[in-house]
Amino acid sequence: LPPKPAVIQESQKTERIDLNQTNVLKLVHSSGRELTINSGDLLGRGQGQHTDILSGFKFLSGKHATIISNGSWIIKDLNSTNKTYLNGNVLEANKDYNIKTGDKIKLADQEFTVYEN
Repeated sequence: LPPKPAVIQESQKTERIDLNQTNVLKLVHSSGRELTINSGDLLGRGQGQHTDILSGFKFLSGKHATIISNGSWIIKDLNSTNKTYLNGNVLEANKDYNIKTGDKIKLADQEFTVYEN
């Protein structure tokens, strides 16, 4: 007898995962509002992925800071007018600073707590 043809079963739906985006960072504002951060996100009043929340903060620069992940999370102040702070320390513009769960980030006068997923 000839072999039976293979039965192809329909595979279960799988979710596509971009390996560069598996880690998500959350910044929780002092008001409780959350920003879900992906690597490369720009934080600013006038530009970036989170202007829906950040546009109301008048002391934020239009293009204030950016957060990237290269295995660990990094924040960089983009020469903002009213500075970026990490755990109370002012960040030097255009320099990378590692951030982790529990850190406090202040963009001008707005404070956020960092949570890694």
